[in-house]
Amino acid sequence: MRCLTLADALSEQGWGCYFIVSEETVKIVPALSAFGHHIHNVSYSPKKADLLIVDHYGLDARYETQAR
Repeated sequence: MRCLTLADALSEQGWGCYFIVSEETVKIVPALSAFGHHIHNVSYSPKKADLLIVDHYGLDARYETQAR
């Protein structure tokens, strides 16, 4: 829920927020899409992002480097 709280706050400031999650997450947290943010499968690859927030305990600096 901390990511949802952050996305809500960013949206209030005019940011467009996208959750890029696994299919499992969409099934476990179906209410996620009810909050008005964009939901995409983890295979989604945006061409450009001004800000990327990663909240996943299994990802490390290598993932962050690749995301840049």
